[in-house]
Amino acid sequence: MSEQPFNLEPTDLPDPPDVPGIVNVLGSADEAIDLLLADMLEAADRVVEERGRFDLVVSGDRQLESVWLRMMLDPDLRTFPWHATHLWFSDASGAAEDAVESVHARLQESLILPSGLEADHVHPISNAPTESIASIRADLGEQPFDAAMLAIAADGGVIECLPAVVIERLTLLGILVIGQGGAEGLKALEQNSDQTSDCLGRCQDGLRWYIG
Repeated sequence: MSEQPFNLEPTDLPDPPDVPGIVNVLGSADEAIDLLLADMLEAADRVVEERGRFDLVVSGDRQLESVWLRMMLDPDLRTFPWHATHLWFSDASGAAEDAVESVHARLQESLILPSGLEADHVHPISNAPTESIASIRADLGEQPFDAAMLAIAADGGVIECLPAVVIERLTLLGILVIGQGGAEGLKALEQNSDQTSDCLGRCQDGLRWYIG
């Protein structure tokens, strides 16, 4: 078994800031990841039953590598409908094209190949707004993105890695807050709560935080 890339021991986290959405405060990072994935599995099963396809957006944040490992190894997640899942991803730093390729390479090793996702079910999201809108519309039409998984950055950044066109089409947005980086990120959020509320307000109905 590969070593987990982050120390998942419980961390003393501050009280969560006043942010939009549902805030789940768990006793440990493991519990936070378990609840996040349970909610994602429930959403995936429901959507696949309704229309035969689940569109999942993920960030390239390394904090999420623990999540991918759990998805591959946890017996409770063996029924995840990968055959009907389409994976969308963008560069976590919103940076250059080579950074996007790096995210793709990491996801290829940790998630895409182990899950058995078909190549035509994997969709990089361009950082160029016009290109991203065109590619999304070509594949999804007017359908929403069913869910997204992000991790909070130590500087408090949350959704900067996703183009606005993605945020506006999200049905469920799960944000993971774990470890020391998560604790620092929450402190940064408290200092910029107005800006955070403005950004995340667009996802308020489907926004969930998983803190552990």
